Amino acid sequence: MTIDFTKPVQTRDGQPVTILTTKREHALYPVVGMVNDEEVLVFTAEGCLFDDGMEDDMDLVNVPVKQEFWINIYHNEHGGCPWVCPYQTKEEADYKAAPERIACVRVEYEKGDGL
Repeated sequence: MTIDFTKPVQTRDGQPVTILTTKREHALYPVVGMVNDEEVLVFTAEGCLFDDGMEDDMDLVNVPVKQEFWINIYHNEHGGCPWVCPYQTKEEADYKAAPERIACVRVEYEKGDGL
């Protein structure tokens, strides 16, 4: 998986990391980061703590981006699955709801879930 150093990063086990540089020239470990504002470590360009091809809890990953949407749910008159309509905000879902709406549900996910 590719890491984007222009976005927030953390260790694989969830510890916050501040990237100090990604440009240590001619180095096997060009990325320097401070973990938990206390320990300075070096990483490969791919964000790995060790260059051994194995995953480690201290490898770097991008912080997951949580997203949400709202859905209006309606009965399906033909007995199948309920009919749903997604909206970016609850206000938009409420505004566009038909009188037959039976529920308005918030759905939260991280980008890439289910892929």
